[in-house]
Amino acid sequence: MGRTDAMMHTYRCYFLNGRSHFAAVEVVECGNDRAAFRRAKQILAARPAFSGIEVWEQGRRVPENSSWTTAFRLIRCYLRIWAGLLLARYAPLATPPWSKRSRTEPGCDERCGRIDAESMVK
Repeated sequence: MGRTDAMMHTYRCYFLNGRSHFAAVEVVECGNDRAAFRRAKQILAARPAFSGIEVWEQGRRVPENSSWTTAFRLIRCYLRIWAGLLLARYAPLATPPWSKRSRTEPGCDERCGRIDAESMVK
């Protein structure tokens, strides 16, 4: 009995009026986000005066479709990988002139815009 109580979460279901403003609230306890949203939809179906619903757990809005949340997380992960690959590809071209690497590479003087005296004599 104590174990199931520990797994229950408290959700607030905010019912929206025709102008998309909060008009009423009801507190439900469910085991996960999906169950909370299903319960909120059941309550909404029983109250035709309201046009929509938002479900919140503490300060976090519960997404209606958790598969969209998963998709957005996946896209964000791919964007981070892509940014890392771009950084790895183009970071060597952006080395500052004062770094040790740029001083030791051949051809650095031309790339960094420095001219040494010997190259001017030739």
